[in-house]
Amino acid sequence: MKLNRPVGTIKSVGYASVFINDFEQYRGQKLPGSAWDLWQNVAALQRSQLTLLESHADALKSVEKVRENADLTREAKTRRSREVFKTYAAAASSVFPDLAKTAANFYTYASGKLTAVQDLASGDVVGASLDAECRSYVRSLRTEDQANLIGEIRQGGEPRIAAAILRAPAKVSGLKNDQLTVLGAAGIAVAHGDAAVTLAKLAVGIRELHMLALGLGRDVIRAGVGIESLEAEIEQWAKPSPALESLFAWLEPIPLELPGKITPEMARRAKQEEPEEAA
Repeated sequence: MKLNRPVGTIKSVGYASVFINDFEQYRGQKLPGSAWDLWQNVAALQRSQLTLLESHADALKSVEKVRENADLTREAKTRRSREVFKTYAAAASSVFPDLAKTAANFYTYASGKLTAVQDLASGDVVGASLDAECRSYVRSLRTEDQANLIGEIRQGGEPRIAAAILRAPAKVSGLKNDQLTVLGAAGIAVAHGDAAVTLAKLAVGIRELHMLALGLGRDVIRAGVGIESLEAEIEQWAKPSPALESLFAWLEPIPLELPGKITPEMARRAKQEEPEEAA
């Protein structure tokens, strides 16, 4: 799945061009194909976005008053601009734990519940025997025939053989780990396609919140007096949390596409603002 495209709507906030997400659309919604309530996690994303926008608006008003105060020396304006920015930075930093926790919740659910196949029931001797026969058959094939079978399975064919392969380590079937990853991702696309796309949109939305914090922070710095050096302190805000990186890694092999078209302006902004680690 290509996850380097934006899902929010690009808007001008102050002098910054940023992506804003409509997280309200998930209120009262379940993850497609499940009974899992999305809003219990998405609400934190909505609150984070509002915190960033409101903190930026307050900071911009304050720093513009500082800039326009003719009674202050440049040194005094720089000092007060720095204080205003530090207030914004504290508010922005406060949202990152919630973003990381939400990404972790999504990843835990996805990796544990959205599997390509179900485990065999305990004591299912017949199923276990058939699994073993299927894996033995795959292992006996020539490399070319294995590749053809994998291609067929990726297109939805041979579901019983696919299930047997995916219920065991790759080497048991004579395959490589990357081949098993491909087959598992294809199975997830078939079994949980709508859920995977929804989680991908939310994962990108979390990344865009990181970029929103950074973009609005840069705007406060731009509006201030003599605080350009502070930009180096916030560059790390673009880096996704380990939990978000894990969620992206789970999503990337799945052969699905995010909906929507990319305008030239959206593509330009995405290229400029997205952290390379999350692309």
